[in-house]
Amino acid sequence: MNYITDPDGFFEAHAEDPDWLVPSLVVLANGVLAAVGAWYTVQFATRGLDSAAVTTLPAIIGVVTGIAVPVVLWVVFAALFYGLSALFDGEGSFTTTLWLVGWGYGPALIAGLVSMLAVYYAGQAVPPAASFQEYPAVQRQIQTHQYVEWSRIVQLAVTLWQGVLWTYAVRHARNLDLREAAIVVALPVVASIGLTVNSLL
Repeated sequence: MNYITDPDGFFEAHAEDPDWLVPSLVVLANGVLAAVGAWYTVQFATRGLDSAAVTTLPAIIGVVTGIAVPVVLWVVFAALFYGLSALFDGEGSFTTTLWLVGWGYGPALIAGLVSMLAVYYAGQAVPPAASFQEYPAVQRQIQTHQYVEWSRIVQLAVTLWQGVLWTYAVRHARNLDLREAAIVVALPVVASIGLTVNSLL
């Protein structure tokens, strides 16, 4: 699959005839994995509580946020790449940039699956909240459990892989040379890696 072995050729071909459906589904799948992880967090943290009403709202918020965040970040990253590439006189539409950047979320499915499983096993290892007042503390215990921390190492590797894919995506979406595309992508990607590293400290 040249998406993995020849990303340069892959994005060159797709820049000529961008596909909106598959990138959209890839990003949405990332959101679904995040939503399931959020649902697990709520279910495990509140399994000791009797009232379903108490657990429903946090679960809904977690699921909606889980789905929305990857979609919002997709648009934000595409906008950043589009804007920064203008500094190098980039040519090409925002929609082409958006669709090609969406393909870069393929590796994130691996991190999303690992994160979801980490939350599942961390949730089983952490005692549930005895009252709704304890829920935020238990939620933090799950999110900072060693399994979840280890999953963030996978996230770092995946972000680097995404950076490579996005470099070729921006190169062909905005008609830049490889060095210029790498500079454009580096700024947001390094910031993302910095946030992940900070969460591990």
